[in-house]
Amino acid sequence: MRSPLSTLALRLNPGSDLKTSLLELATANNLQASCILTAVGSLQAAHLRYAGQSQGCQWRQRFEIVSLVGTFSTKAAHLHIALADEQGQLLGGHVLEGCVVYTTAELVVGELTALTFDRQIDPQTGYPELLIQQRTVVQTGNGCV
Repeated sequence: MRSPLSTLALRLNPGSDLKTSLLELATANNLQASCILTAVGSLQAAHLRYAGQSQGCQWRQRFEIVSLVGTFSTKAAHLHIALADEQGQLLGGHVLEGCVVYTTAELVVGELTALTFDRQIDPQTGYPELLIQQRTVVQTGNGCV
């Protein structure tokens, strides 16, 4: 589906939770269909879940954010991250609450303004998968949106 794109940029301060902050951004700006366009920064703690695992793993050390990708809205977030440790070794997985910013996280977010993202259980996978829908435009009596 094609959709116009608008952008937001933000910097997360030390101690901010990455996932919680993105969900708060979505709520504060009523973002219905957003994605991460780019991200750089560092974490002092990571909480990730690996594919096929039900529980996450936690680390209390410093990491550089090498990549952050995903979709989110006011309803949910599905984010994956790649992190480099002090030796340059990579670690990655599904972002859970508990990914805590060390010095900064500089994010550019895109919103697909004609779409909405939601999640619903897919009977084939058994997981809440992305549901993409055209955004409904509500008009008032005077023709204004």
